[in-house]
Amino acid sequence: MPTIAERITELREERARIDIEQRSILDRALDARRGLTAEERAEDDRLTGAFDEASDELRRLERQRDRENELRQTPPEAVTVPPTAPEARDRRSILASDEYRDGFVHYLRRGFAEMPAEMRSVLQSGADPDGGITVPETWRRQLIEPLRQFGTIRNFAEVIETAGGGDFHLPRVARDADAVTIVAEGTDIPDDAEEFDEVVMSAWGFKRMTKASEESVQDLGFDVGGFVTRRLGEDMGLATGAYYAIGTGARQPTGLLSNAEVSVRAAATAAIAYDELVDLVYSVKRGYRANARWLAEDLTIAALRKIKDAMDHPIWQPGIQDGEPDRLLGYPIESEPFADPIAAGRIPLGFGDIYRAYAIRDAGTMAIRFLGERFADAGMVAWRGWLRSDGNIKDVNAFKTLEMAAS
Repeated sequence: MPTIAERITELREERARIDIEQRSILDRALDARRGLTAEERAEDDRLTGAFDEASDELRRLERQRDRENELRQTPPEAVTVPPTAPEARDRRSILASDEYRDGFVHYLRRGFAEMPAEMRSVLQSGADPDGGITVPETWRRQLIEPLRQFGTIRNFAEVIETAGGGDFHLPRVARDADAVTIVAEGTDIPDDAEEFDEVVMSAWGFKRMTKASEESVQDLGFDVGGFVTRRLGEDMGLATGAYYAIGTGARQPTGLLSNAEVSVRAAATAAIAYDELVDLVYSVKRGYRANARWLAEDLTIAALRKIKDAMDHPIWQPGIQDGEPDRLLGYPIESEPFADPIAAGRIPLGFGDIYRAYAIRDAGTMAIRFLGERFADAGMVAWRGWLRSDGNIKDVNAFKTLEMAAS
């Protein structure tokens, strides 16, 4: 049986082979100045499906590899403090301690039932206003990694962590500076710099629930802490990822794709042209293009793979080396499941420097509440987790989008 690393290499080679086969079909038709035959279309569709299947498996294996690499890292060293005075210790140090972790595991298995008074006292350091308990630092990575894996924009945006949940004021670039001119000595500096305003970032509550059997939870060999934080982290990644992409900003995050400036409007309702992709790239100024990337959902990506330039050269380059992304016109392209499809009046594609364009604010870390009675009749226990987060555009110049023609 091949290892994960070996299978990743096989899949990358398979994708490169499929891409060559698919290009050869298109090249034969172009050389003959004709369209694809029925047999060629069927083979092209088959190869597209095979490429997408290989890409899906590759992403899953890369996520698993990254998770295993993360778990193999040495956890933060526990802080040794006198158990008699938890109130005198720094809260983060308590959350990183062995005693807090042990108390958290007890809480996930039984709630506060049969919990020693000393353990309960330490655990109260992580009490959440909504009645839950903050995830220990030792499981923080197991929470953050699924948030990133299941939320594309979080991987590339600036993530700001705040201890409290009050309004957070973030400066925003609202307009480009005018052309810079020489200012003579003794004269006023012209008021033509970039315009700044601010965005006020809130801490919207995202809540999800997961369950397990009572038998598995009571099994001391079951990593209940890792299971709960990982599952809830995945759910939170999906929930928040949708809003970071297409949120309206009305009592929810402001989505990057749905609220960035539309710089290119496609001529068609159901197809994107090569020239329109070039226009979108150059609508983002050079300084932002150095770390720019595309965002689109998988069906849009499949359509983009088939586009060629004016010289009939493919503009898509599949990643061959381990960790190398697929590229479109030389820029990495990322799959964003919550992006619009290619359809009349929709916004299926964005391009730019996501880090400079978008900020995510997390208020504290995720808290979890044990629900021991809610599903007791079914022999199950449950945990409800919640994360307070917001997202907004912080530089309108760094990321642009393409909008399809209206019907």
